[in-house]
Amino acid sequence: QPMSLVLTAHYIVAVGSIVFNIVLLRLSLTKTPRHYRHCAILVCEECTFELLSSIANLVSMQRLIPIPSTSIFGSMGVCTAVSPYFCYYFHVLTVGFFCSALFISLFQFVYR
Repeated sequence: QPMSLVLTAHYIVAVGSIVFNIVLLRLSLTKTPRHYRHCAILVCEECTFELLSSIANLVSMQRLIPIPSTSIFGSMGVCTAVSPYFCYYFHVLTVGFFCSALFISLFQFVYR
């Protein structure tokens, strides 16, 4: 029972993140005033990386279980129907896209 609640919450957050990033990406591409276009480029890049991270996270739905001296990687997404390597690949994509979005967010503080 508790794990199904966790999976349901994970699906809701992931789908909500995908929808939110698509809406924000569309708004920033179409509704940004001309004199703020330079800031919209950074917002679009961040939304794109967050969107890709959310999609990869939805596919893998990884769980990292810390234990002394190591951690266990568990995946509960649809990638488990393919192979463990496929799940690990999407985990790497999730972390990579998230780090890219984080660096873009930090760059925005310096750029402005």
